[in-house]
Amino acid sequence: MTKTIQLSKRLRAIADLVTPGYRLADIGTDHGYLPIWLLQNQRIPYALGLDIRPGPLEHAGINMQNAGVSDKMELRLSDGLEQLQASEADTVVISGMGGMLIISILQNACQKVRCMKELILSPQSDIPMVRKYLRTNGFLIVDEQVIIDSQKFYTIIKAEPTQDGSCTRSRGNEQTLEDQFGPVLLEKRPEAFIQMLIFQQKTNQQIIDQLESASKTDTNRDRLNELKQKQEDIRAILENAPQAKGV
Repeated sequence: MTKTIQLSKRLRAIADLVTPGYRLADIGTDHGYLPIWLLQNQRIPYALGLDIRPGPLEHAGINMQNAGVSDKMELRLSDGLEQLQASEADTVVISGMGGMLIISILQNACQKVRCMKELILSPQSDIPMVRKYLRTNGFLIVDEQVIIDSQKFYTIIKAEPTQDGSCTRSRGNEQTLEDQFGPVLLEKRPEAFIQMLIFQQKTNQQIIDQLESASKTDTNRDRLNELKQKQEDIRAILENAPQAKGV
């Protein structure tokens, strides 16, 4: 009996950003739920699931067979994109990892990545750094979403390589407001994004209060100034945003 895969809200949002008909490479595939679901729902013709750990790949293999998609899906033990050839996929998905690790994976396989048609990234941290990397390395952010799943905020970024891009990092570029908050999110201002900003605002204020009561070291002063600037940026965005429900 074929087993039907059910996705979490976060994984479903990632799946919905994959262009139908594209071949998928899921980096850090874990149990393979995302590519299996896309194949079962005939969104994509072929998928590769790559993971650095053999244990999850074994589970993914079982899930793949139980779901009846083993003829359209392949699993590989791989550190990042190491075992992926540039001609094998159109879409690369990397989710559930820290932002700096995602940047490292992309940088280590930059020539391969530039041959792909789209990247779909969902970093768990350092999201502004991921956006800056994309912007300064020849990628254009074409879509972004904020998802609330199990009372947590997740940001998903979809990017495409530009025609004139390269793997050479641009120098001297400071982090921009669009890097910090997302160019598409700033334009569309969806409700979940506004809720995330309100949550960040509350969290930042708690840290500011603690720092103002702490010893006045150079590190604390720098951090305090940074947070106060972020608060000003968030306040400016919220003043021009639709009213959102609190979280």
